Amino acid sequence: MQTAILAHNWPPSNRIIRPLGKNAANLDANIKVNSLALSDTLGFAGNKYRLTLGGRFQAVEYTDKKSKASGDAKRFSPMLMAAWVPQPDLVVYGNYMEDLEPADIKTDDDGNTTMSKPRVSRQF
Repeated sequence: MQTAILAHNWPPSNRIIRPLGKNAANLDANIKVNSLALSDTLGFAGNKYRLTLGGRFQAVEYTDKKSKASGDAKRFSPMLMAAWVPQPDLVVYGNYMEDLEPADIKTDDDGNTTMSKPRVSRQF
């Protein structure tokens, strides 16, 4: 049995996003992303079959300093992987993962900035 602990971006830090080009002075946004992931892999039949279960707690905070808009999202994102090892140099696997992605930040031709809410993506 293997256990893995992953702390992404820990301790928390801020990421300042500013575009380059003619609209660079019009955007002042702050996105803070923190996460903590845990997983465990179980092996069966001499490790020929493997099952990994895990997940990640994610927190996203975003602020548009120009429009004073802000928000946050928090969630547990699950992860599952099943693997079959027919030979030592061959692994056949499938997985499912979810992820909380930070907000999209866009600036239009007039220099107005808009931010969408964080969204959940899924991978199969």
